[in-house]
Amino acid sequence: MQLKKIRLSAFLAILVTLTPALEVPVAAQDLVPNSFNQKTLIAAEFESVQEAAEAALQLILQGDEQLNQQEYQAALESYRQALEIYQDFDLGSSETALQGMAKAYLLMEDYPQAIAIFEQLVAANTEEDFTPALSPALSNLALAFFLSGELQQAEEALKQAIVGWEEIRALQDEDLNKITLLEQQAYSYRLLQKVLVAQNKPEEALLVAEQSRARSLVEQFVENSGSTPTPPPTVERIQQIAQATNSTIVEYSLVGSELRVFGNEPRDETDLYIWVVQPNGVISFRQVDLRQFSEESLTELVTQARTRSLGVRGRGIVVVETNNARTNIVNTSPYELKQLYQLLIAPIADLLPQNPSDRVTFVPQEAIFLVPFAALTDSTGKHLIEKHTLLSAPSIQVLALTQQQRQRLQGSGNQNRLVVGNPTMPTLPAQGDNPPQQLSSLPGAEQEALAIASLLNLDTQLLTGNQATKLAVVSLMPQKRIIHLATHGLLDLDNNLQEFGPTSDTNVPSARESGVFITPGAITVGSNVFIGGVPAEQVLANEEVLRVSLPGAIALAPSGDDHGFLTAKEILDLQLNNTELVVLSACDTGRGRITGEGVVGLSRAFIATGVPSVIVSLWAVPDAPTSSLMTEFYRQLQQTSDKAQALRQAMLITKKQYPQPRDWGAFTLIGEP
Repeated sequence: MQLKKIRLSAFLAILVTLTPALEVPVAAQDLVPNSFNQKTLIAAEFESVQEAAEAALQLILQGDEQLNQQEYQAALESYRQALEIYQDFDLGSSETALQGMAKAYLLMEDYPQAIAIFEQLVAANTEEDFTPALSPALSNLALAFFLSGELQQAEEALKQAIVGWEEIRALQDEDLNKITLLEQQAYSYRLLQKVLVAQNKPEEALLVAEQSRARSLVEQFVENSGSTPTPPPTVERIQQIAQATNSTIVEYSLVGSELRVFGNEPRDETDLYIWVVQPNGVISFRQVDLRQFSEESLTELVTQARTRSLGVRGRGIVVVETNNARTNIVNTSPYELKQLYQLLIAPIADLLPQNPSDRVTFVPQEAIFLVPFAALTDSTGKHLIEKHTLLSAPSIQVLALTQQQRQRLQGSGNQNRLVVGNPTMPTLPAQGDNPPQQLSSLPGAEQEALAIASLLNLDTQLLTGNQATKLAVVSLMPQKRIIHLATHGLLDLDNNLQEFGPTSDTNVPSARESGVFITPGAITVGSNVFIGGVPAEQVLANEEVLRVSLPGAIALAPSGDDHGFLTAKEILDLQLNNTELVVLSACDTGRGRITGEGVVGLSRAFIATGVPSVIVSLWAVPDAPTSSLMTEFYRQLQQTSDKAQALRQAMLITKKQYPQPRDWGAFTLIGEP
């Protein structure tokens, strides 16, 4: 394989992808084959090909910095000089310099010039039949077409790009690799939604929105539950799902300028797309201009709603306590909850059912996964849970699969339940300078478990204290129809119980600064991969192409050599296709790493095993109100088979005693009601 046949950035991306133990060379002199030293030197100021390659690299980095400073003309000149060096010294592919020039033209709004270069790059990669480079080039070309108003050409280019992404994805066997790739490729799907909406094709845009979420989760659910594989979604199929689930489905999609197509620009939020699919098959579309609505992004508003309106603690602490979760509560106001209502609900309020017993299923995206829909407040002060029966799903396809699984379980006759409360707490390993720490006991969780077990009575197995070992719980779970876990939830820990993931480190060079130009969507990074002697995961953290990990663990009692923590990765290995409902009565169990797949964490792990209904929390739940709410939930569930209705009634009853939304609004039902 010669560098002049394949562009440098894509070549290095493939090396990192396919050779996990490879030490990737990044110095410019290491990237030039020795045979190039025999080339005739044209530019007198360079004494060697090595020196020329170094100069070209510095010019490209200079151009990138000038673009960041919005010095577009200067950046264009830097890239042009780099291109000349590439050509004069026959340094292989000059695609990186060409991409920089096209980007500069695009930001200067010289769309014809940008399109001409992007078409040149597409043609070159088509000739080489190199898919990992072709799809980014097509997406870039589509963006230029879109900004120039050539919508049909943009649509065609994006559909070709997505075909390429699908080919890359099909080569991946591991779930986390698929999630990572979808995350890196998501901009193409978002841009195609924008292009279709601009052409007044909202139903086609809905299909693209569905195609870009929960893909790997669907595949895992099918495999673990034995469900029938689902074909790609169609409008008719989505209408059938709304009718079969007897629910009004609300799907959200956040789009922006999508300039992240180049790999290093931050995401912005310009518009919110909302589709409403009613049980009668009518599909409606609404668009919200986020720039006109608030000075803050929707993501920032969600964060503020949690901290200001609810007074709940955010992420950033490894262990989230159930006890004393209401410490440090300041004066709260429903302001942000009202703002979120105006953004997310008011535009579609006329399309939602009037009967409070009728179901509304939200299919969120990105930060919307963390929205406490039940607590959203209209202009009269009424909470959404008072007006509707609510649930959620990572995608419409997942909703359909959970319904199929529930129907399969309906005739099994298994009514066994497992209730776990306040296990003897395990010890958290040392984190950095912090010594090992045993988690605190949760007497409220034990009282909750005792009350629920007494209520359910027959066919219910109760484990508390030393009985609730990880070994015992895991061995019993596959036999149980309902599983209730009242214990600690740990959020920011990886599979090895270490603090989750590397963060950006200004002392470590980015991949680009090391001379490695990453092809978006073509790279997944495992352990023992280095760039310039630095672990690749740390280097790539600065460019937001880090491989997704599985955060989250549930605290159970240790025994023998077992540390007692049940991690999300271990949950994926369980056989739970006979389980109808899992309730995670712990803190932040509905949170995790938010990706195009949805929330990657504990909730997703249980759904992936084939469990059709999971109840999780969105923040550090307070002890006493949670115990009351959960006991009431099971009391209501004895009166109705509808879990969403049971959760709604439990919230409304708990709300009378504990009126603050933080006390009753944390839990959400994911999947089949």
